[in-house]
Amino acid sequence: MEEEVSSSIKKIAKGAGIVFFGSIISKAIMYFYRMLVARWLGPADYGLISMGLAVFWLSFALTHLGFNSGIQRRVSHYLGRDEKKK
Repeated sequence: MEEEVSSSIKKIAKGAGIVFFGSIISKAIMYFYRMLVARWLGPADYGLISMGLAVFWLSFALTHLGFNSGIQRRVSHYLGRDEKKK
């Protein structure tokens, strides 16, 4: 039992380390990307790109708030009750 817990903790720590370093690498790439875009396009276009990215990530977050599973549940619920109009 103790070996299972130990191996599970090691797996969790390894996964957390991979996620941590992946996040750091992702942030570094994003920083250099924004730096290059700002230098290449200028302040006005960089602002437009930043606003576009903000709108994109906001819409992405809103569309993934559980609507997929909620819709799936409601559709199957009404199909099971044979209420196809709803």
